[in-house]
Order: sequence, then structure tokens, then C-alpha cells
Amino acid sequence: MFHKRCAHCNGLSFSASSQGMWLCPYCGEDITETAAVLGQPLCMTAKREDKQGE
Repeated sequence: MFHKRCAHCNGLSFSASSQGMWLCPYCGEDITETAAVLGQPLCMTAKREDKQGE
């Protein structure tokens, strides 16, 4: 899964593909030219590791 962070509102957006037009789901800004990152963002990985200890 790919993700991008919107430079306009700082929202995190996810997609199964890095291709095609990409609009921020929070503010509607076109973030197509923003680099897509493969994998989960660190903030989500840390939360998952915290829950494994429960």
C-alpha cells in the first residue's frame, strides 16, 4: 500500500496504486506530484507495535 502526506493540510492519504491522479481526501488538494511511499508510515507502525504487547 502506498501513502502520501498532503503538504496543504498534512493529511495522510492511502492507495493500492501510486499511478494516476491523487487528490487529498481531507482537503481536495491535488497531490499527484507528491512522491508516494510504499509501506505503512512510522506513526502507524509504532501504534501496531504498542498493541502487540497487550
